[in-house]
Amino acid sequence: MELEIKEINKKEWSRRDLYNYFTKIMPTYFSLTVDVDVTEIVMYSKKNKITFFPVSLWLISKAVNEIPNFRLAQTKDKKLIEYNHIIPMFPVFHKAEQIVTNACADTCQSFSAFLIEYHEQVESARKTIKFVTSKYPYVPQNVFTISMLPTLHFNAISEFFPLSKDKPLFNPIIIAGKYVKTGERYTMPISLQINHAVSDGYHASIFYDLLQKYFSAPDSYIK
Repeated sequence: MELEIKEINKKEWSRRDLYNYFTKIMPTYFSLTVDVDVTEIVMYSKKNKITFFPVSLWLISKAVNEIPNFRLAQTKDKKLIEYNHIIPMFPVFHKAEQIVTNACADTCQSFSAFLIEYHEQVESARKTIKFVTSKYPYVPQNVFTISMLPTLHFNAISEFFPLSKDKPLFNPIIIAGKYVKTGERYTMPISLQINHAVSDGYHASIFYDLLQKYFSAPDSYIK
């Protein structure tokens, strides 16, 4: 999808006072971890013989992009902008070196097209130990970070960043853990970290509601 950017008029923005408070007075990030039911996408992945991660990655990105507050960013000259879409940056693990190379793939396209790009980027990442893959020699501006710990089921997780007034980070950070089976259902912990300047618990609730909606009916949304 072609990237489009629009500037937010902060003087007329309904969130102006909250934005000013959480950027200039008390810069704040917060995180939540929720166990999400992933039974249907586990079954979907097995039925279609697709690795679980790209399926969940595409659906998580779909939920992220439904929330305009998650697509906000601040430019170097402190203008507030909104991207029409953001794409995930995810790690590809090098077992021998025990490091990762980050890859990006555009999830704002058909799932089949995304899957082709995803596999291309993973293969590209496996051939280098640089920070990002060859297709993206630098981190794209319209990016959010997502990773998965498939060997660990956790209750809570957080990453900490310098609470900078000059260079705030607005894109969401998502970390998923190992899914486990309880009875006949599978659940997976998904952690969401967001900047309070642009998002509240309300937006986090929307994200998890959308995520559960998409995860519960993958055949309806993976197209």
